[in-house]
Amino acid sequence: MIGERFVGRKRGSVEEWVRAVFYKGLKDYVVLIKHRERGVEVLKPVKVSEIADVRGGYLVLSDGTLIPLHRVVEVRDESGSVVYSRL
Repeated sequence: MIGERFVGRKRGSVEEWVRAVFYKGLKDYVVLIKHRERGVEVLKPVKVSEIADVRGGYLVLSDGTLIPLHRVVEVRDESGSVVYSRL
């Protein structure tokens, strides 16, 4: 699964990708999430190293922030190449 480019829409595939990256310890990977700033939706990068857990449909960040998995739109490897995309 890791190392192949994958474009998916199936529900659950986001969680599978994030779990795979997290549990394989790929700390240099980045997860792009939809984030609202001042009423505008932007893509915000979250380093896998900032993720403490993936459970119950959420990314749990080290600071305790919960991010719903439906906000994840891409996973990128250490070189910035897209390995998973919902776009």
